[in-house]
Amino acid sequence: MGFEEGYLYGDEIVGADDTPTSEPGAQAQEAAPFTAQQAPSCPGGTIYVIRAGDTLFRLAQRFNTTVDAILRANPGLDPNRLVIGQQICIP
Repeated sequence: MGFEEGYLYGDEIVGADDTPTSEPGAQAQEAAPFTAQQAPSCPGGTIYVIRAGDTLFRLAQRFNTTVDAILRANPGLDPNRLVIGQQICIP
């Protein structure tokens, strides 16, 4: 089973070449045009790294959840201003 780019597996973010990086902070900085952020707390959920074309609606469909549930898990998240490389919690 391969890794899917943009997901956090343990302490590693999977990169474009399907291999985990050893420095998730460095990966997030390279992929994001904004300052580095700490991964949100996500007990029982999945940390997801925003990619080009992502919307909360599509993520909710992909992960079998709702936009409202994603917003509740990510206080302060603006669904109209998702940034490539941004880390969010998918409950």
